[in-house]
Amino acid sequence: MLQVYVENHKTRDPSDFVALVRADGQEPVVMTDHSDHYLRRGKGQGQGCFANYMRILKDASVQPQPWAVVLQDDVSIPPGLFARMAYILERSPGGAVAFYVPQNKLYTEAQQQGKHVVEAYWNYWIQAMAWKKTTAAILHGWGEQYCVPEEIGDDSFLTRATSRLQMPVRTVLPSLVQHLGYKNSLLGTSGKVGRYERTSAVYDPTFDPATVDWEAAFASPLRDKTRRLNTDGLRGV
Repeated sequence: MLQVYVENHKTRDPSDFVALVRADGQEPVVMTDHSDHYLRRGKGQGQGCFANYMRILKDASVQPQPWAVVLQDDVSIPPGLFARMAYILERSPGGAVAFYVPQNKLYTEAQQQGKHVVEAYWNYWIQAMAWKKTTAAILHGWGEQYCVPEEIGDDSFLTRATSRLQMPVRTVLPSLVQHLGYKNSLLGTSGKVGRYERTSAVYDPTFDPATVDWEAAFASPLRDKTRRLNTDGLRGV
């Protein structure tokens, strides 16, 4: 059901991460960014990340498995992670599902309301994403048509694409992974966004998804209908 991809950079040895993924029953495909664009600051810094994610989406669109799970190489892999992901994905509407829950007002509100799903066009983080095979193909085609590779990163590409395609990304709560490397960004990104650390406040490595009625949770999410429609890094839109 799942094909796991590891989003990696040449400066980081993925061996230990791959071993954890294999220990949890999956054989990952490691996609490595061999560029030095991360050394730049400002425009163009993330173009290696964009190119790497495009390679993942292209490969995912022709894999036999219906879901591609894309993990950044600095998240936790708790035991049973992929079985829990598969359980939730089998009960999802398809499209795109995020398994990392960031800290911001939207997700705090979801937690307070007892919601297990947040539906958003851009307010999601990409540390642990699942893309349906057909969705991966759509995103890859959109990226080829509208993105300027030298001016865009992976996260900005994805949030612009899902916003303009009006393709909701459904983030499930609690967070199934933790962002362990939040203080060691290759791009020099701060470990905080405002007063929030770049970690999940609702990470639960032992969460049992069978305790949730996912059909009902996906049918009644907390919805954020705003979209990110700026044209930075895009052409012809």
